Amino acid sequence: MATGPRTEGDDARHSPKRLAEQVETLASTLAECTQLAANGELSERLAESHQEAKAIGSALRGLSLVFEANRAEALSTREEELRTIVVSIGETIQELAKTNQNVGKRMGDQMRELDAIAKTPGGPDLTTRLRDVLHGMRRAAGDLGGHLDTMSDQVQTANERVAILERELNEARERSLYDQLTRVYSRATLDENLLKAIENGDASGTWCFIIFDIDRFKTVNDTFGHLVGDALLIKVARVIQETLEANAHGASLARYGGDEFGIIVPKAALARAAAIAEMVRERVEASRWQYSRDGAIRTLQATISIGVAQFRPHDTVSTLVQRADQALYQAKRDGRNQVALAPA
Repeated sequence: MATGPRTEGDDARHSPKRLAEQVETLASTLAECTQLAANGELSERLAESHQEAKAIGSALRGLSLVFEANRAEALSTREEELRTIVVSIGETIQELAKTNQNVGKRMGDQMRELDAIAKTPGGPDLTTRLRDVLHGMRRAAGDLGGHLDTMSDQVQTANERVAILERELNEARERSLYDQLTRVYSRATLDENLLKAIENGDASGTWCFIIFDIDRFKTVNDTFGHLVGDALLIKVARVIQETLEANAHGASLARYGGDEFGIIVPKAALARAAAIAEMVRERVEASRWQYSRDGAIRTLQATISIGVAQFRPHDTVSTLVQRADQALYQAKRDGRNQVALAPA
């Protein structure tokens, strides 16, 4: 028989707790029936109870405990504890399924007995038979209720632990994705993005890699201290990030290490990447930053030297970065605060 789509209301009516309550209610109804043996209402009440018992038994046989499988699968690949939890949840589900199957069989036996009682004229053993059915149904409902309580506690504990681990993993992922000082992409993220772009091959189209560092940054640290040096790294990164967001859609900035940064410029040939690099250089040179030293407000200016390389079909991450790096050192040899291009 065709059925409509399940709704949240269906799930609520067929929840383990709700079904157990329905079995208890039905058992109470059957208890009343035992007091009506000499009453003409007995047959009608038995028929109604029989149909309700069949419906509940059907729901019990189809009962399952739902766990967020996609979430569990995604997390289980990352941490051993999560894998352990997922295995535990799987075992719990299997155990519940076996219990459901057992309860369903027992309920089926009781329903068959009800069916036989409903078709049999009243007799001296009718009350005894009804009491036996009542006892069987109550025992099955009690077994199911106790088992479900245990299963519910186990799943609740597991879900709480998964939520904690998920939050910890997200925090760890966030820390690895971004450089903690400048809040631009980290070196690991840059390497991964470079590798992805290279592996995409023709799908990535023409694109370029830019590498730059802050001119005479060691002098800044030695003269003004590392706190000022860190502040300068943050401010330079912010200026460049804002420049890229306004003028180079899709370009991504990452801290390569120390005072070196890298930029991946997608869908851009060497000339376009060079223009972006020059724009970045000009913005940094034009910026001024104030800081406090010895009770006085001082102004700091910085410049950067830049190397640009266009991706070649047979490039690896190493060869691409090496060519951009060579261009960077050419810019420094030529006097700093300028852009140099690697041969295309």
